[in-house]
Amino acid sequence: MAKVECPPVGSASNNSAPSQMNCNYNYQNNTAAWDRDYNELDECMDVNECLQNNGGCVSPATCVDLPGTYECVCPAEPADYVLVDGFTCERDECADPDQGGCSHNCTNTVGSYICYCPNGMTLIEDGLTCNVDECQDGNAGCQQTCVNTLDGYRCECQAGSTLNADLHSCDDINECLVANGGCSHNCTNMAPGYECSCPENMILNSDGFTCRENPCFTNNGGCAQMCTVLEVGFECSCSTGYDLLEDGSCQDINECAVNNAGCQYNCTKTGQAIQHVIDNTMKTANGARADAQKIVIVITDGRSQDDVLTPSIALRDSGAITFGIGIGAGVLENQIQEIAGDTSRAFIVDTFDQLSGVILNHVKQAVCYDVNECDTNNGGCSDTCVNTQGSFHCTCPENMILDSDLATCISNTTGQRAAFDECSVDNGGCSDGCVDTLEGFNCTCAPGFVLKADLLTCEDADECLDAMCSHTCVNTPGSYFCECPKEYQMSEDRITCTLRASEADCDAGFMPKGHSCTQQNNEALAYVPAEEACAAAGGRLMKIADSGVRQIMSRNYQGANFV
Repeated sequence: MAKVECPPVGSASNNSAPSQMNCNYNYQNNTAAWDRDYNELDECMDVNECLQNNGGCVSPATCVDLPGTYECVCPAEPADYVLVDGFTCERDECADPDQGGCSHNCTNTVGSYICYCPNGMTLIEDGLTCNVDECQDGNAGCQQTCVNTLDGYRCECQAGSTLNADLHSCDDINECLVANGGCSHNCTNMAPGYECSCPENMILNSDGFTCRENPCFTNNGGCAQMCTVLEVGFECSCSTGYDLLEDGSCQDINECAVNNAGCQYNCTKTGQAIQHVIDNTMKTANGARADAQKIVIVITDGRSQDDVLTPSIALRDSGAITFGIGIGAGVLENQIQEIAGDTSRAFIVDTFDQLSGVILNHVKQAVCYDVNECDTNNGGCSDTCVNTQGSFHCTCPENMILDSDLATCISNTTGQRAAFDECSVDNGGCSDGCVDTLEGFNCTCAPGFVLKADLLTCEDADECLDAMCSHTCVNTPGSYFCECPKEYQMSEDRITCTLRASEADCDAGFMPKGHSCTQQNNEALAYVPAEEACAAAGGRLMKIADSGVRQIMSRNYQGANFV
């Protein structure tokens, strides 16, 4: 309880004022001030910050409450604990005789440590012990999940599956056989799991099991454009550039009518351009062939200020195939899709230069179809013409072979080999490249890969068999990298390891953490590219499974995706 003496007599509002009055106690500057209410004495209570989340102290630190504050305290034993950042107790567990319990390698971290294994071994579930990982060899025969253990391995199945008596294969559990899986209508068994579905005039509720009537099913709910089902009822909405009217219809907003929509020169009216194609270009009187497939590719780098959906539908109704291609950040994705009519024909790229690459190939795949070369002059073959996807080849009757022109059949009087482009049929069976030769064909592989014994299939070449790494070589698909022990650092030649001058002697771009040099990566968003980025930098991706350690590391690597 904090109290403050009453002011001199005569300064109070009446003579009955008590000699001690209420106060507000300020723990921060250790002062008390009268709160102008003398009816009761104020009692200032200390807030025990330790009651919530241990005050933020990271175990094994203990939270000790003090008047008006608190502090984190490290255990007395071991005696080498040091409090860092006010919350975390740090010591080098890897310096203990048992290396923190790690069976092989130990790396100290702030507030904890991490065990890791030499190549060819992995940690088992205790996070301490390394052993040979049988799961790396063909998943140890497990159909689904293989878990490495100290005494071998065990197979596990995903939810919705059960392990068979052979302890390796998994059988799907048909949940739909029991009470229809809890579904009110349709239950579809999947491998693994199952899902509930509804008749086409109904939609699935948020519980994932029951169905209700779909108010948008009949006549799109009366909406001209978009009908969205709500928890109760539905609502109509319009695409960007339209106003919703009371009757559910959508009215085009003529943005160009107000200050030319802010455009310096012309205001984009893609819908009018498409309508012009319908009214002019597609007319037979203007040269359009009635028997030819019409393909219209709309390329725009601006946001249209008019309706593009209505003329695009009319264009497709006339038999044309439409493509929508947007260039740059100024386009609207929904407008490009409305022009295309299907997401497979809608593309958005950053610059016009990108049109000649992937986009052109996508358009070719969508509009091009196989031409049967054998329909014209028998493909030039003297005997039989065989059409294939995107190509063709000639064949000959028995006792005849193809001449070097690959078209003419000649009598096989000398027993010579027939000329034939084996690569034209199923790529010659090659998994990668196929090169036709006079004697036959050869399969080829990308750099870093070699042909297997079947001379058809490519597999990763183990460059470590001939690599010049001074210490450890790690093979990767199509490549490899050299690796150094923790007391060494990688030289600029990326091959030779040199002894570190000290524990904190880290390469440029790396920072010391315990006995390790670390670097955070904010670009990689998935494990594989992060692992490749670390390998390219001469490091190893740090994988932390313990949530407590993850919390500590996140304080040191703000915003990092991978370390």
